[in-house]
Amino acid sequence: MLKTMATLKKARGIDQPERRATAIANANWFRARACQALREGHPDSRLRAGRARVAARLVLERARGEGLLMDQAAGAA
Repeated sequence: MLKTMATLKKARGIDQPERRATAIANANWFRARACQALREGHPDSRLRAGRARVAARLVLERARGEGLLMDQAAGAA
């Protein structure tokens, strides 16, 4: 069953600024883990740091995409 963005927004009860703040906080958390991995200096620390940076980028890209969809849904309504 496919739900529209409007029904998803109402069901979750989270507004767009709150989603943006959550995405930024998550991205910052992943970036902090990347720095921590590099400081630890384990043999695979560069790999872990790279994966954390990719995860931060993905979080922000998804938030941007959802924001665009929300803006389009609001404009259509």
